[in-house]
Amino acid sequence: MKPAAFLLVVLLTALSVACGAPDPGQRGDDDDSASAGDDDTAGDDDTADDDDATTGGKPGDDDTSHGDDDDTGNGDDDDTNHGDDDTVHGDDDSAVDPGHAFVDVTYCLDWGSVTFQSPPGLVGILAGFGVSLTDYPLLMSPTAVSIAVNEILMVMAAATVATCHQDTSLSTYDLTSNQAGTYIAPHFSVGPSDIALNTPLGGLAIYDTVFQGDFTGNASQVVHGTISGRMDLTSYSGLCGALTGWTCSACPSGTGLCTDLLAEGAIWNDNGLGPLMLIP
Repeated sequence: MKPAAFLLVVLLTALSVACGAPDPGQRGDDDDSASAGDDDTAGDDDTADDDDATTGGKPGDDDTSHGDDDDTGNGDDDDTNHGDDDTVHGDDDSAVDPGHAFVDVTYCLDWGSVTFQSPPGLVGILAGFGVSLTDYPLLMSPTAVSIAVNEILMVMAAATVATCHQDTSLSTYDLTSNQAGTYIAPHFSVGPSDIALNTPLGGLAIYDTVFQGDFTGNASQVVHGTISGRMDLTSYSGLCGALTGWTCSACPSGTGLCTDLLAEGAIWNDNGLGPLMLIP
């Protein structure tokens, strides 16, 4: 398995040091009269609070005004404006199939978007030693996809400090060397795989590592990203226990102590530089 050195170089460095609804009474009396509030075309039925209004354009009707479920204005569920389930201006468009557009795009992890569920307090511990995760982005690049069989291939690399440019002095890591990842548009899942990392302070193993996320429709981002695995802390067992709140148990290998690694909410952005260089 090819070694790689990226964020976990930093992590290992730190570890080595630290041992109002409407009033029903105001509505019409039935659905077949000519009284106000009924589902006919008489009286006040073409105004607010009716289900068949085609005139007046007041909020609350299933007509063509703002706030309705079938119009083209703000606040609706089927239009193309701000705040709706569309594909522009900050809405969730990750359900749009990007096709093959993400192949050979390099995505840079925005650590500011990530929430670490485990181990607890990781960001604070690193910050205590003057280490900012934002200075150590990860880079990943899909190299191929077979939509017909729901498979994806992906590589990963380190970036130079505080940039989204690949550090060509370090090896790339093939996340799918043992098995292809799964891809069902727009969601991918790569792993589980055991990753052995060589760092200036020694080796570090991450077992059962899985990367997941959703490509956006224009392939400019990966959203809803997660990173999970079991991090080997055998050489840093002092971090296991009540002091840090880190729970450790036997590693999947059967030996050593591991703690769960779970990062959620990750956003990866296209760095605009094309595919990663494959470096042994």
